[in-house]
Amino acid sequence: MPFERASSSDSPLYRIPAGAGWGFTTRMIEDALVAVQNEWNGWRTAMVRVAHLENIHWAQPFGARRPMIHAIVSCDRLVSGDIPHQCDGAACHRLAVCVLKSHTQPAVFAELSRRADAAATVSIFSEPEFHLTA
Repeated sequence: MPFERASSSDSPLYRIPAGAGWGFTTRMIEDALVAVQNEWNGWRTAMVRVAHLENIHWAQPFGARRPMIHAIVSCDRLVSGDIPHQCDGAACHRLAVCVLKSHTQPAVFAELSRRADAAATVSIFSEPEFHLTA
């Protein structure tokens, strides 16, 4: 579903289609802070910008009733809070995180869901990474 220009001017802002973003622009979604956790049922959270979430996808952790949005984020992109990991400060780590619907603005969650759905669609139809030979 293509994005629509927010106005007829040369503004770099785009509007998310009706029903998905409730008037939020793409830039607003990318700049939005979301709470992330390293475990779906954990209590430690950190805040990160949507723009810094990579590999957004659905996954169902052990014990969870349904699939949840997961992503990868570099530990140096955490704006506030703390996600337990071993970091000596010399090199950044890529952390697997979970985004809970109940902790996320509806428009932001709708966009993350759209991205996770798109990732699932791509992975279903992608070519296998290896081929068996006889």
